[in-house]
Amino acid sequence: MLSAKNGNKLRLPPISYVPVLLAAALMSLNLSVPMGDTDFYWHLAAGRWILEHRQIPLTDPFSFSRAGQPWVAHEWLFEAILAAADRAFQYPGAVLMGHVFYWLFAAFFYRWLRLVAPGSSPLLAAFLLFCATFTVFPFWTLRPQIASYTFFVIFLALLEIGKPSTGRTLGLAALTAVWANTHGSFPLGPLLVLFKMGSDFLREARAGLKEPRHQWPTAAFRTLQLVAGRWGWTLLLTAAAGTLNPWGPSHYLYPLQVTGDAEMMSAIREWRPPDFHHPYARYLLFGWLLAFLALPLWRPARVRRPDMFFLSVSFLWLTLTSVRYTPYWLVVLSGYLLTTRPSRSPTQMKWDWQEEGPAGAGTRQEADGPGTGKPARRLEVAIWLWALFFYLSTFARLPLGPLEANVSREFPAAAAEKLASAPPGRKLLNDYNWGGYLIWRLWPQLPVFIDGRADLYAGGVFSQYRRLKKLQDPQAVLDEWQIDMVLMPPDEPLVSWLRLHPAWEVWYEDAQAVIMKKKGGTKSEGANLRDHPGL
Repeated sequence: MLSAKNGNKLRLPPISYVPVLLAAALMSLNLSVPMGDTDFYWHLAAGRWILEHRQIPLTDPFSFSRAGQPWVAHEWLFEAILAAADRAFQYPGAVLMGHVFYWLFAAFFYRWLRLVAPGSSPLLAAFLLFCATFTVFPFWTLRPQIASYTFFVIFLALLEIGKPSTGRTLGLAALTAVWANTHGSFPLGPLLVLFKMGSDFLREARAGLKEPRHQWPTAAFRTLQLVAGRWGWTLLLTAAAGTLNPWGPSHYLYPLQVTGDAEMMSAIREWRPPDFHHPYARYLLFGWLLAFLALPLWRPARVRRPDMFFLSVSFLWLTLTSVRYTPYWLVVLSGYLLTTRPSRSPTQMKWDWQEEGPAGAGTRQEADGPGTGKPARRLEVAIWLWALFFYLSTFARLPLGPLEANVSREFPAAAAEKLASAPPGRKLLNDYNWGGYLIWRLWPQLPVFIDGRADLYAGGVFSQYRRLKKLQDPQAVLDEWQIDMVLMPPDEPLVSWLRLHPAWEVWYEDAQAVIMKKKGGTKSEGANLRDHPGL
């Protein structure tokens, strides 16, 4: 457990494990709470459908508003694995799947930090891992995005290990193929390879500036050939591997399907920019942003890896556009913070493309911890054992039994039980935030109107749902879809409107949800309510 004496073999001192174990313990507690992510439920239902039918759904089986319409189930591989884990071990199997992905994420994240800054303190790298883990809690739920975060850090780590080899190139291509069938963010893989090519070109082209100016174009072309020969096959194979999915090369355009819908981008919380009125963005995200902006101002610094700075700026822009990119930004920002060192210049930030040697070669020797004596070492080991015990103790909170016993109370379980007694063939208008849960709970008896599959409903259905929520000619939308049941929270304006409607009645109501049922009547009976003075 002691750190290495010399050479390239460095082992962490026990104290450096403490932030890693604490991060894993907090993540374990995060995964042990009742499942409150509505999208998890439709992912699980989709995985069960795949296992049952032994094929990938190409049309929507879960809603009546888009029944039979094309559906790009681009996360089918994760969904099938999730359903298989749930089938084999019930809900604890899905939770343990989240643990496995986190440990892969943490291991490659830490490895990448040590590669980009080999002379830095392992304790500082572990501390950044802990801070990043704490900040990504809202995003680390049992959904395909956790596979995306994991593949992202694996890509970063593999690209950082020196020059490409045949085995690593094939490994990155295989990882891209898996990523393309797991989450729609897979274009990030080839883009990271392209970014690596660009950063290598700029670093090596800098040496050509020492030549006479008339030779600069020749030197630049020579450098371009060198970098293309080094990374060209990796870029080509990873880009080609991204087409190994049921939708082929067109799958690269999938992210534009949702990001191109301005109404949906503004309505769905995870697609909106960070809300700095919310405590999460106000304190956690702002803290990271302050570290990014204030570090060069607080003390002059040398940025040994300018590519980390530009990568951080790129993902910062994405994060300020949509909060769902936050985990990617935190990863690359941690690398930038770790590679920023105090500068000898008292007045300005300096940029340095210097290649750092392997850890232990040309860098400072790493300390063995707070002290070098036996009492200090024993204290470190005691702290490490306490952290390990704390992590293992969190497994006592591991949810047991089926998913039904671990559903969050924020979902309308009692109302869903009432809906289960409704005769088949009803057309239910449901709240968007309950759609995934209702698919898991009521399908195939009662298909939903809308759920979290944003790309499926972009445009027509989602726009009509928004019109209903805003009471913009609701009668026309209800008539168009022949809706005869509505499940909404009691404080929704649409519920208040339907309470006054002579053709509708309350079928079930509690503090969490109201079920309105159509009792008959004609379209004209509701027409006068459009001008109701209270609505």
